[in-house]
Amino acid sequence: MFTIAATSITAGVAHAAPIPAPASVNPTTVRGAEGGVAFDVSASADGKRLAASLSGGTLTMTDAAVHIADAAGTVIASLPLTVELEQGTVDLRPQIDASGTRLTAEPVGYWRQTSPRQRSAELGMVLGAIPGTLIGVIVGLAIGIAGGVVLAVITVPIGMFGGALIGAAIGYGLGAAVPNSDVPDRWDYVPDQPSSPSPSPGCYGYNRDSIFCR
Repeated sequence: MFTIAATSITAGVAHAAPIPAPASVNPTTVRGAEGGVAFDVSASADGKRLAASLSGGTLTMTDAAVHIADAAGTVIASLPLTVELEQGTVDLRPQIDASGTRLTAEPVGYWRQTSPRQRSAELGMVLGAIPGTLIGVIVGLAIGIAGGVVLAVITVPIGMFGGALIGAAIGYGLGAAVPNSDVPDRWDYVPDQPSSPSPSPGCYGYNRDSIFCR
């Protein structure tokens, strides 16, 4: 029950900015009990974070999930840190307080609205960068060999970087040239590139996106 409640709140939090959903679809507060542990799961006032509190149990964290354990230490429910929603996959950045009974979590990433032409151009950029990089490496290697092995150390990275840029630019242009609509028609969730958090005193990181505080 906790997992269902938390996932439902997460859906509302993840879509708070681009796609507001009716409270009946993604409720802002859910209260209940499971395995002798009472819980309260809600969205923050700004709608961007999930908050949960327990009574009669504790929260623990692994790299893959936040777990709820009862008074005997038995895990009775879990919230995955990667949540599968209808519109896509959303990663969560959780924090557990010193008592082990309160959790806050927020999506790692942001939403953006794209048009068919934009998606076509971006796909072309990726596809163009791959052969461009390969050709750049070959050209750089050839120049380096002709000028000496030491020179290759310089020319290969330059060729690789230059080839990737040129290939990406050509691919972007070709992708944008494909007849497509410029009208935004889809929201895409873009995960942030996570950096190592700087925990507060008494807080410990389980992975790049998770912090546990004592």
